[in-house]
Amino acid sequence: MSDDLTAGWTFDQDLVRQMRLETAGRALAGQDPYRAFAEAEELLQHHPAALSALRLAGAAALTLGDGATAAAALAPVVDAAPDDSGAWVQLGWARFLTADIPGGIDALGRATALDPEDADAWYRLSVASAWLDQAASRAAAERAAGFDLEAYPFPMELPDESWAHVLAQSLALQTPAIQAFYQEVPVHWRPRPTVEDLRRIAPSHPPLVFALGAEEPPDPGELIDDEGELIELAELRRVPSAVWLYQENIARIPAAEDELVERISEALRTEAQAWLDALDVIEQLTEQDD
Repeated sequence: MSDDLTAGWTFDQDLVRQMRLETAGRALAGQDPYRAFAEAEELLQHHPAALSALRLAGAAALTLGDGATAAAALAPVVDAAPDDSGAWVQLGWARFLTADIPGGIDALGRATALDPEDADAWYRLSVASAWLDQAASRAAAERAAGFDLEAYPFPMELPDESWAHVLAQSLALQTPAIQAFYQEVPVHWRPRPTVEDLRRIAPSHPPLVFALGAEEPPDPGELIDDEGELIELAELRRVPSAVWLYQENIARIPAAEDELVERISEALRTEAQAWLDALDVIEQLTEQDD
């Protein structure tokens, strides 16, 4: 008898494929999208047209907030299965996350046409439509809320004085360094970011972001001018000309006042810290050059 017990024996590739799919599915259900994506990607290397693997890769990428990867995985799914309303929902949301608002609305509209009782599809359609058509957004929101108002609530509506009050409270919670930052930088309310705001960087900012500076923070690459000369730190923009808070995004999920204050406080802190950290790095590089 041969000592090599595996001689002449091969894996059943269909079984291996099914095991990988099941592993990826369990990982996604168990809130481990990295593992789910890795398993789906491994399977796709050997079976690039496997729709089940593409669906899992797309769902995992969406969970990770990677709209571009999700859209790339899900596009062939809806091409092969155009009646798959769930895939259209995922593709629509993936497109939306990449700031492809019309593409997102189109895919989500296809999903609601295929399954008019999908409350989640109607809700996501209402969110995406806010960028182009407020009436359509409201109509879709009403359809979603009609199925489950608790799961798909309408955005909060607050008077201007309430927004001013929570903004003042949010600024008061900041560290001295960040408070000093906002003494130089005005904060303005806007309904939502424009597509141009979102696409200032690649990959784009997420459309549901709560705050953005009017400009992007400087990066170390800005230390070198077109002639290859070192730029003085003093010549770089030290703060943005403004920070915009996006009212509709912040109000989309109803919250008590203290939760709303924390939501805004975190958004302001994140934007200010990005600028402070970038300038700190650039200052250190400048000092090293000296």
